[in-house]
Amino acid sequence: MKTTSLKLFFILVGIVCLPTIVSADCYTTLRQKAIEAYNRGEYDRAKSTFQAAKEDCPDTPSNNDIDSWMQKCDSAKRQQQQKANQGNSTTNPQPSSYLKVNGDTSNSTVYLLNSSSSKIITISCSTSYSIYNIPSWCSITNRTSTSFTLNYQANPNTYTRYGSIDIGGGGTSIRISLEQAAKTTSSSSNTTTSSSSLKVNKSLIVASASGITEYIIVTCNKAWEIQHPSGGMYTATRSGNSVKVVINSNTTSTTRSDFFNIRTTDGKETIKISLSQSGKSTSSYSSYNSGYSSYNRSRLSAYQRYKQSCGDFEVTWGGLNTSFCTAWEVGFSALRLRWGWFQLCPIEGVIGVNLCDEDGDWVGFDEGTDIFAYQPTINFVIPTDDYQAIYFGAGPSVTFDGVWFKIEAGYRLHWGDWANSDIFMRYDGTFTFGVSIQWSSYY
Repeated sequence: MKTTSLKLFFILVGIVCLPTIVSADCYTTLRQKAIEAYNRGEYDRAKSTFQAAKEDCPDTPSNNDIDSWMQKCDSAKRQQQQKANQGNSTTNPQPSSYLKVNGDTSNSTVYLLNSSSSKIITISCSTSYSIYNIPSWCSITNRTSTSFTLNYQANPNTYTRYGSIDIGGGGTSIRISLEQAAKTTSSSSNTTTSSSSLKVNKSLIVASASGITEYIIVTCNKAWEIQHPSGGMYTATRSGNSVKVVINSNTTSTTRSDFFNIRTTDGKETIKISLSQSGKSTSSYSSYNSGYSSYNRSRLSAYQRYKQSCGDFEVTWGGLNTSFCTAWEVGFSALRLRWGWFQLCPIEGVIGVNLCDEDGDWVGFDEGTDIFAYQPTINFVIPTDDYQAIYFGAGPSVTFDGVWFKIEAGYRLHWGDWANSDIFMRYDGTFTFGVSIQWSSYY
């Protein structure tokens, strides 16, 4: 009888909880289906699915990215329609004199692999055309009235190689700038396939409501491109080996976010560039914090927020500390260097009085022994919030009597952009609790 009752209980619990479990996956499932439809080019289906995920799912988060995805759908559909119109525009006659290179009437840039290869250049011209100023490392073959093949040699240099060719016809001239990726330095250079290492100097841009212009430096030995070069809040434009990112001003009070991708043209490597922008300030507090409190925290880890607030690199110029328990100590520090998670403290020392004897019995200040110690330390810093972190440190404690071992753990709070304090406990032959203040610069 007891077994039957338990079975009925679990069945009832399952019936009650099942709708909740199902609804908990509603937003994630619909969002993923919408993204898949977008990737297939089904932009209307993708937009309607995104709309359903936003309006119909009870588990939709308040800080979702549905609006930006719907904007991408609209933009992609417009581009798709423009291409279709261009392909069907047979009723629009060409001007009496014209020249188009790769379908464009203006100068352009062609990005080349670091290995020897070729590229077909299409021509549309009202007259015959000429090709001149061809670089020594290029040649022209398979020339017809509508196209030619640009052949190029492998780049022997460890830096990007540049060149250009000029095409004249139809009463005008168009220049194609050539940019060839640098030679790979991989030890496996005897193979015909070149390995790529796509790198950027930053993958996150955070802007205030007024907007910002940032530059991303791209390093790659393959041809690369920008995927989604524009959106409702930004434009991304390539210039050589850099990408100019302009985030427009945000006239609303709502935080917004978006992204674009930098990827190799063969599609094998992709780096996501995340964008976050605070809303327009509506109070003096928001103005004082320059939009900082409006960051899209759902997309930033504690380490990323700490890095944005306190820098990836920090120099502590000097500091003082005092601690008390089985001893009373006054310490000093200088030239602490923090890079990311790790902090090197080469100039650390304490003076004080040991208030206990060798047996651990309390003797006080009158009978206590003097302490003079040099204590270089390595700290491991773990951010917990924008201006807060915990740390653990260890190193030797060098005294006139010999070398001891020092360990320390504490909580760190930053006071704006120039100072921070620690609340810590330390063991260096004695056991103490203390506080400190340091003066720092962040980069």
